[in-house]
Amino acid sequence: MARSAVDVENEVGKWNRGEIVCKDGKIEVYINSVKVNEGSKPKFKKGRIAFQSEGDLIQFRNVILSK
Repeated sequence: MARSAVDVENEVGKWNRGEIVCKDGKIEVYINSVKVNEGSKPKFKKGRIAFQSEGDLIQFRNVILSK
């Protein structure tokens, strides 16, 4: 997906909500309820999950994994 001209992230100091939905070979990524990316035919169907930051401090809260 092309990056939207609208910034969906909240201002500095406010929490953002991220959601990744993997179902039937399709992956959708949402930030603050706005779809920002999608993919299909994943190479791996199981394994580890990793979180990363792009060069700065990052914090997580209320991380939920569901099936």
